[in-house]
Amino acid sequence: MSTIKIRKTANGILIKRASKAILLDPNGSKALDHPLNAILLSHSHSDHVRGINSVYKRGVPVCMSHETFRILTTLRYRFHPEDLVLLKPGDTIDLNGIKITAYNAGHILGSLMFEIDFGHIKVGYTGDFNFEDSLILRKADIMDVDILLIDATYGHPAFSFPPREILYKVIREKLREIVDLGFIPSLHGYALGKCQELTRLAHDFIGGIISVDSNVAVYNRIFEEETRLGLGNYTIGSVGDILVRDFKQYRRNLPPLI
Repeated sequence: MSTIKIRKTANGILIKRASKAILLDPNGSKALDHPLNAILLSHSHSDHVRGINSVYKRGVPVCMSHETFRILTTLRYRFHPEDLVLLKPGDTIDLNGIKITAYNAGHILGSLMFEIDFGHIKVGYTGDFNFEDSLILRKADIMDVDILLIDATYGHPAFSFPPREILYKVIREKLREIVDLGFIPSLHGYALGKCQELTRLAHDFIGGIISVDSNVAVYNRIFEEETRLGLGNYTIGSVGDILVRDFKQYRRNLPPLI
C-alpha cells in the first residue's frame, strides 16, 4: 500500500500517492517538477488561484464549481474545455481511481471543500470555510475523513470573531447611529464575498438605494444570477442611502496603522 505524502509547495498543497499527484489551490508563481493528475480549486479568491497559470497544462483536469469557473472567466483565466470538471456540493467523480467529492464551504459564492478518497484513506481539504449561516449563504458541510487539511487564514486566536448575529446587530446599531446624525454610512469589504453580504445587510436595514462601486456590482450581479437571490436595490455610483465599497480600492488611501 503506497504512502500518501502531503506537502506545502511554493505553489499550493501537493498530495502524492505513488505516481499520482493532486494540487490544491495553486497560489504561487513557480512551476512544479511533478506531473499532475488534477488541480482542485476551492474558490476564486486570488490567494487560492493566482498560481494556476504556472501549473496548469492542457490535459490536466481542473476541478471547481460552476460559479468559480464563471468568476475566473470574468477575471480572464482560461482553460481548455475538455479539462474542466465542474462540481456542485454532493457530486463525486473518479479521476484515475481517485474519488473526489465536493462539499459546500459556505465562504463565498461557489466555494467548495473536497474529500479525496484514495481507497484506503480519505483526505479532506477545506479551503476557506464558514460554519455559520449568513444572510446569503448556507454554512459549510461536515466531512468525515481520516486526514483533514484546514485553511488557517484566521486560525490565530486574535482572529476570534463574535457570532454573525452579534456582528449584524453591531453593524445595524452603527448604521442607525450614523444615519440619525445625518451622515451617509460607508461599508467596506472585499468585492467578492463580504460585499454581497454587506449589500444585503444594508438593503435589509434601510430599504433604500445602496450605492456600490463597479467591482462590487460585477460580483453582486454574478451572485444574483447564479443563486437567484436578490441583494436589494443597488446602483453603481456615489449617490445612495448607504455606500458599499471594495476595501482593496480604498485601503491604499488609509493612514498607516501604528
